[in-house]
Amino acid sequence: MPYFLALILVLLAGCATSNPSHSPAVLAYSYDPDASLALNVARAAGIAGISDLPYEEYAALVEANPELSSAVSGEVRDVSRANLPVAAAAARISYVSPPTGLSPGAGSVLSAISWLSAGEMVPARETWFIAWLPEGKTLQDLEAEFLDALFRISPLSEQPHERTVLDADSSDPRPYYHTPDCARVRWARMDVFEADCSLGMTFATYWLDPEERSYLRASSFPFPEPRPAPQFLGGGGERAHGPVLFGIRTRGVGELAELGDEGILQLSANLPAWVYIYYARAFTRDFTRFTPVVLNSGEAHYFIGAPTRD
Repeated sequence: MPYFLALILVLLAGCATSNPSHSPAVLAYSYDPDASLALNVARAAGIAGISDLPYEEYAALVEANPELSSAVSGEVRDVSRANLPVAAAAARISYVSPPTGLSPGAGSVLSAISWLSAGEMVPARETWFIAWLPEGKTLQDLEAEFLDALFRISPLSEQPHERTVLDADSSDPRPYYHTPDCARVRWARMDVFEADCSLGMTFATYWLDPEERSYLRASSFPFPEPRPAPQFLGGGGERAHGPVLFGIRTRGVGELAELGDEGILQLSANLPAWVYIYYARAFTRDFTRFTPVVLNSGEAHYFIGAPTRD
């Protein structure tokens, strides 16, 4: 279908695969206290080709460029709850508004802080939404939570609005927010609301393994059985369905394709804490690639390792 080619999200084009499963690396993952939160999230999701910047190199950059210290804006949220390395908290530098007045050569520091260790590894160079759904949650719950979060930062939320689920009786229902007088139209062989008075989901795609080029729709996705959640989700013995890598294509006022870096950070602040964004390619239509960062609950986490232990 031609409109699939227009996916603004992370669509590694393909067709449905017959026996998708989590990779051995995902099934064998265990929390590494010497790695950054960002790297732990990437490893837990099966995203290969990324590595931490050694903490000592980061510290040397800060020592040589004291301007960087002013960019550190406090601890990562819930450090004690998540049992994260202190280095991950110290390294949370704003990538949205980089500090100005850096010394010569220091302008590349923010790019150096997150870096790819394996060149053009495809999964590590794409953006991924990653969820560990609490036990009992479904993909429909995930899709609803995602659209609700996007709606809360959309200009449409400031207007009178209603919420409608299109194709509610199908295997792939599509939630929409819209103004009361917004008209339904046909678009890409589906019923939608006019784009200038609505915000909705046109379809969602899912992966178990980021190395897999194929994607699945919710109706054919083998939803993972619950198993112990990664330690960075709390470490309290909770069970979760995941990791589930997903993309949701949206249409309308404040759609995903309109969000810049600040908007993506705001989106992460409105998503549940069990959703992470591995952010390496822009959602805007220029598809700009950059060094990766992991976003969660409105916080940016960089790939910086923990200090070497004595």
